[in-house]
Amino acid sequence: MSLKGYQNELIVAAALLLFAGGWLYKHQKQTGEIEHAREVRQELAEVKQLIALKKIWGDSKTAKKVDMLQKSVAPGKVTWQKSAKKLHSVFAGLSAREVNTVVTKILNLPVQIKQLEINKNGNAYHVECTCKW
Repeated sequence: MSLKGYQNELIVAAALLLFAGGWLYKHQKQTGEIEHAREVRQELAEVKQLIALKKIWGDSKTAKKVDMLQKSVAPGKVTWQKSAKKLHSVFAGLSAREVNTVVTKILNLPVQIKQLEINKNGNAYHVECTCKW
């Protein structure tokens, strides 16, 4: 059996093989570029989010907003320990309405809450909060 009789068929098969290889290569390149573009967009969104959070957490008015928390209830019910960018506060003998006010204000502050503990003793509540910014 001679390959000379199948010379044209072999050339066509080799051309089809090269075509298929070229098409697969092109497809892989396009898919890789699309994936790379998606990753770049994701990283850019993360960087933008970090910048926004850094502006919020680095705001000099945050300390003033935290101090407003102390004034939200009667002074006799608050134990306040603030040092640099850390706060440990204890609210004792609060009513349900005062607890709701305090917790809402704490959750709306741009701070990292380390501890938020709420205990009920009879009709009075005891709230302990530790946070930093």
